[in-house]
Amino acid sequence: MVYTNDPANRRIALTLGGPVEAFASMTPRFVRLAASVEDFRSEQVVVIIPSDAHSFSIIATRQVPMGDNAPFAHRLEQDEQRGERVYRLVVENRQRHTGSYYGTIYLSTDHPRRKELSINVHGYIAPPLSTGSGAP
Repeated sequence: MVYTNDPANRRIALTLGGPVEAFASMTPRFVRLAASVEDFRSEQVVVIIPSDAHSFSIIATRQVPMGDNAPFAHRLEQDEQRGERVYRLVVENRQRHTGSYYGTIYLSTDHPRRKELSINVHGYIAPPLSTGSGAP
C-alpha cells in the first residue's frame, strides 16, 4: 500500500512482479522431528546446494536454543557432487520427554550479499503408548 495526501486517492495498492533467483536450493525448507518417549531417536537431513549465480561457503553454524539442554543438535557435512559443492545439515532430536519444541539453525556464509541462512526446526515427542488390555 502507498499512502498519499491526495484526498481522492488516500491509499493505492501496488503489485510488483519479476523473476526471483534462488540463492541456494534447500531441501526440505524446514525440519520436522517426530519421535516417541520410548524411541526418541529421530533425525532429518537438509541438503543445501549453492546456486551457480551465488557461489558461497558455509563458514559457521549456530542454533537457538543451544547448550547441553537443547532439544536438538546439528552437524554440517560438506561434499561434492558432479563438481558442485553440497552441504548436508543433519538435525537430531535430543529431547526425551513428551512435548513439542521450536528452534532455528543459522548458517553463516561468506557471500557479501547474503551473510546468513536460517532453517526452522519443529520437534514433537509423543507420549508413551497405552499398555492396557485393549479389550472392547
